[in-house]
Amino acid sequence: MTKKIKVSYVRETQPKYAAKSFANYTIVIVKSENWYAGYVKELPGAHSQGRTIDEVKENLKEAIIMILESNYRHFVKGQNKVLEERITVNA
Repeated sequence: MTKKIKVSYVRETQPKYAAKSFANYTIVIVKSENWYAGYVKELPGAHSQGRTIDEVKENLKEAIIMILESNYRHFVKGQNKVLEERITVNA
């Protein structure tokens, strides 16, 4: 099955810190015996655990920031021009 991708926003820009561009994520938390574990649906690699739901939420916030900072350092920082796009995937 082919998914349609619609580019809704395109601009060429100077590199900037990406974490300020994103604000809302969906988290999933499950209980496993005495621990809670969670992950961020929109951000592969963002997962954590904790003894309470609040602890997992805080840990996931830190994981999001760490991943965005890492992506910025490895792919954007030092580049002269960066193409940023917002895309919509009609699933």
